[in-house]
Amino acid sequence: MRQKYNSIDIFNNFSNIYMRRPESSIATWNNVLFISFFIFCLISCLYEFNIFNIYYAKVINNDENNYVYLQVDQDFLNVKK
Repeated sequence: MRQKYNSIDIFNNFSNIYMRRPESSIATWNNVLFISFFIFCLISCLYEFNIFNIYYAKVINNDENNYVYLQVDQDFLNVKK
């Protein structure tokens, strides 16, 4: 006895189940992580950091007051002549 086309169960058919499989969430998260890592590397390579000079100072206790003694070379100062 042949089945009619209308009585075929489309939800339990193998080809329909195979075509309806959900997208893998692991692949999606891997793509998101790869793209964010690439953007982070791109930004870190193109960003220019400001270079600051580091100086050390002495704190001198004189006449019950605290004074900061700092010695800076004149080459590092932006003084207009």
